[in-house]
Amino acid sequence: IFTGNYPEKLLAPIMSRFEQIDMNFTAEEEKEQYINHLKRIAYICKQEGLTIKRDAAEELLKQYFPDLRSVINKLQSISRFSKDITIEAIRQDTLKTGDTEMFEFLLKSSYPPEIYQYIKGKYMNKERDAYSALSGPFIDWLIATDHGDKIAQVAVIVHKYVYESERSIDKLISLLACCTEISRIFK
Repeated sequence: IFTGNYPEKLLAPIMSRFEQIDMNFTAEEEKEQYINHLKRIAYICKQEGLTIKRDAAEELLKQYFPDLRSVINKLQSISRFSKDITIEAIRQDTLKTGDTEMFEFLLKSSYPPEIYQYIKGKYMNKERDAYSALSGPFIDWLIATDHGDKIAQVAVIVHKYVYESERSIDKLISLLACCTEISRIFK
């Protein structure tokens, strides 16, 4: 048995020796798993003495679905400072995890090799976390730091690359392109 996330990276002669089994959800399975994840989040919160509303649970799933382990890690992180899991608490936790360093970096640097080194060092194999931070938390941070006039441009760029990264062979390169475009807005 051989497993891999990026079969398109393998050479055709090697791939011909394997039977490929697609483990992706069908639309119906995805909907079923989404509902199961919502129920599981509610159950975990109840067991841990946390309160959560559906909108906050859906925000967690928007960021991490189908990765339930990441959802649980985020719940643990938030529970250190709040027993009420809200969208605001999720965003505050994201900012507490050091993403403000990335936000400040993107405003200061536009030199591609420097951006590459930074993104590779901080977000290699954590591209999803970076995109989550560049969504709501970055927008909130831009407003708080008087850069609200750039929100529309940032939102368009982030949306474009989140979409493209789902189909990308190298997610780090997609994130690098996203961050490079964002940094150019502030120059």
